[in-house]
Amino acid sequence: MKMTTMIAAVGITLLAAAMSAAIAADTAQPAAAGQPNADAILKAMSDKLGNAQHFSFKATREIAAALAEAHVLPAKCDIEVTVQRPNNVFGTSTSKDGERRLYFNGKDLTMFDGKNNMYSTVPMKSSLDGLPTQLAEKYGFVPPLAEFVMSNPYKDMKFRAKTISYAGTEMAGNPPVDCHHLKLAGKLADAELWIGVNDSLPIKMTAKLKGGTRAGTDLNIEFTRWNLDAPVTDQTFVFTPPADSHRIPMVTSAEAQATKKSDHSTSKRKAIQKVTTL
Repeated sequence: MKMTTMIAAVGITLLAAAMSAAIAADTAQPAAAGQPNADAILKAMSDKLGNAQHFSFKATREIAAALAEAHVLPAKCDIEVTVQRPNNVFGTSTSKDGERRLYFNGKDLTMFDGKNNMYSTVPMKSSLDGLPTQLAEKYGFVPPLAEFVMSNPYKDMKFRAKTISYAGTEMAGNPPVDCHHLKLAGKLADAELWIGVNDSLPIKMTAKLKGGTRAGTDLNIEFTRWNLDAPVTDQTFVFTPPADSHRIPMVTSAEAQATKKSDHSTSKRKAIQKVTTL
């Protein structure tokens, strides 16, 4: 993923992916004597998610109001994602702005805006691991919480973290569970991740852009449910257009940039942007 991931969507954008994309590469800090190894904990989480062949999770995402406005995103939304490796993902985002959905089956990608009953479908031949890069490069956004869908989250996070350190154990989540608290520091953003002590699953994530819009965290994600053996069928990942829905084009980043120069195209651009964000 490139830095356009952070600028464009974080939304999809899923903003979580954007924040982690802002963490610039280096290495993990060595563990202090007698202290759990942060790098090993992160890898254990990655292995658990990467080995799950069909799974689902729910999460609540909150972002700073200024960021939400800048990226045409709701400040708070509930996200649900279902994955079947190696090619399928279905995601929904529910907020005060209505429901938005993402469908991907290894061949096509569809984004649906329930409030406006509009959708975009484009050819997209890729595995789940290749999807974020393709979307970031061509369309300027990435799917919700993309790093937790990839087959090797450790590789992606490790590449982007300048330092990974252990901050102790504490209770987090709803209901609260005992968690390892990790800190991932970067050049452009600092993130914190809470991973369950007993199950190695992500429980909570926060991130703060350095020099951000306000004091405190710019991003807060709480995972409210994990199912590593979620039931799926072929229809789970198939989009059927609702009655009277309208198909609109999904413009590339280059096309969107060109459109900004035309005042008469403002309404159309905003409509398309709404579809391509969660």
